[in-house]
Amino acid sequence: LTAYDGHFVFRAHNVGSYRRAGAKFVEHCPPFYDPAKHRPDERLSDGRDIADAAFIGHWENDWRSDCVDALCKSGLVVIVRGWLWDKAVRRHLIDYRGPTGGVFGREYNRIYSNVVAGLCFFSKINNDSWTRRALEIVAVGGLLVCERTKEAESHFVDRKEAFFFSSLEELLNIVIQLKNDPVRREQVRQAGYRRLLRGNHSIGDRAKQVDRFVQETLAEKKIERIQ
Repeated sequence: LTAYDGHFVFRAHNVGSYRRAGAKFVEHCPPFYDPAKHRPDERLSDGRDIADAAFIGHWENDWRSDCVDALCKSGLVVIVRGWLWDKAVRRHLIDYRGPTGGVFGREYNRIYSNVVAGLCFFSKINNDSWTRRALEIVAVGGLLVCERTKEAESHFVDRKEAFFFSSLEELLNIVIQLKNDPVRREQVRQAGYRRLLRGNHSIGDRAKQVDRFVQETLAEKKIERIQ
């Protein structure tokens, strides 16, 4: 860590640990989305929903299985895709409506942009409180329904630009309300997209952040260019 001029870390809680370990410069470089890949191009023109909720991401042994089970038991249609879900499905009686393997690219965008609720869970293994997936859901034209953390709520206003939940009951109420109120759902979806575009969340914004540090460091060291 001490051998490098600067470090850009994905998670804010790692900044302090890097500094304590002797890093000279540490800055939070948070999750981002790629506007070239994550666009609302796959939204169905007739406004039809292909499912009530969807989650695309790996399975881990937290409460995400319980959340999906609760939604399905309430009669809601849920799409789940991602690594390790095939094993999780065998331990549950819920029908997850289709294959469980990972999806990427246009299919990823198509699913998240055409469901009532685009679900986002945070990895407890990685101690995440924010992730790229949340931004990607909004970027493709979906409606973000996300685990509640302080960091998540700092990016979108709850109930106005996205929906956050802290319990199974709250998640169920959100998805059912959204399914029954398409007008409000569309209002929140559009507000979330506008908020995303106003923020500094793209991969270009992250590149500018790193480049700013590089240019300042070169100037301090009176170096004209990097070989």
